[in-house]
Amino acid sequence: MKLNVENTVRLKNPKEALSADYGGSRSAAIELFCESCMGGSRSEASNCKAYTCNLWKYRPGSSKHDSPPPGNIPSKEEIEKAISKIPINEARKAWGAKLGAMRKKNAT
Repeated sequence: MKLNVENTVRLKNPKEALSADYGGSRSAAIELFCESCMGGSRSEASNCKAYTCNLWKYRPGSSKHDSPPPGNIPSKEEIEKAISKIPINEARKAWGAKLGAMRKKNAT
C-alpha cells in the first residue's frame, strides 16, 4: 500500500476509515477528505477557508448554520442567471423529452 496523505489519515483514524470506506458513512468520508486536504490536521480542516469547496459547509467542526462570507461564492441568483444563458440545442431537448417519457413509463 502506498502511504500518501490520504492513506496516512485513514491509518490515523481507523474507525472513521472503516465507516467511510466500507460502512457508507458520508460524514466520515467528508471528514477524511477534509483532513487529507489540509495535510492530515483536523484543526486545520475545521478552520478551512476554501469557501468555494462544495464540502466546506460539512467540514469537521462546522455547524449547519455556517455560511461563507459574502462575496466569496456567487449568489443563487447569479448561478441561475448563468444557467439560463446556456444554449440548449434541439438534440438535447429531444433527449430530455425521451428521458422524461421513459421515467413516466417506468413510474407506472
